[in-house]
Amino acid sequence: MKNLFKLLPVSVISLCLAVVLFAAPVRAGDEETELSKKTQNPIADLISVPIQNNTNYGYGPHNNTQNICNIQPVIPIKLNDCYNLITRTIVPFIHQPWPDTRNGIGDIVFSAFLSPRSEGKGGSGRCFSCPPGVQSTC
Repeated sequence: MKNLFKLLPVSVISLCLAVVLFAAPVRAGDEETELSKKTQNPIADLISVPIQNNTNYGYGPHNNTQNICNIQPVIPIKLNDCYNLITRTIVPFIHQPWPDTRNGIGDIVFSAFLSPRSEGKGGSGRCFSCPPGVQSTC
């Protein structure tokens, strides 16, 4: 009987450990599925900062390489229980090798969308463009 009581805590600990180890991947799988759905939804309540780099080979008469790096933060703002305001700004950083080598910021595009918080609904909004005129000659 004494041996049974010695084994009981070990078996309870083993059972608890097994439940935690097998239940954690199920919860992680659910969280990954939910996150995957949110990343595919352009009006989801999720902050993201995608960076897109475009390299153009054979640019100009001397076949130079032009580079444009777009930084595009998307920030949802909760207005109330029914609506989100989703903002997206695109800031292009440009390296232009011809006719004169220039580096600078291209036209900044700001978009704002009013979207219902419920899933599967659309939204509407406006887009504004601002030419900053920032450049430097190398």
